[in-house]
Amino acid sequence: MSTPVPTGMEPVAGEFTVAPDHPCLPGHFPGQPIVPAVLLLDLSCAVLQQARPDLGPLREVKLAKFMHPVLPGKRVRVSFVFTAPAILRFSCATAAGVAAQGQLVFTAPA
Repeated sequence: MSTPVPTGMEPVAGEFTVAPDHPCLPGHFPGQPIVPAVLLLDLSCAVLQQARPDLGPLREVKLAKFMHPVLPGKRVRVSFVFTAPAILRFSCATAAGVAAQGQLVFTAPA
């Protein structure tokens, strides 16, 4: 028997793709661009903020681990699971597997 998820703490999921002509790519790395980690985090937070604007802005990246590079044009599936109010575990995955995961803290009142 599974424990019900408290109201307001349901998982959130979405996806995004970084266009091959994104302005940050030419400098990250010339000739073989990869999506910068900060952009992965920013776009992941945008997915969450669209679904849950009540969480407020990101306050802290408590933990972030990047396992493999994300290439421009590849679809990134992002998922969030609450571990406490305003604290979420996140995971970013492409067809190649999990690219990043960690824990984020938002400014929403507890």
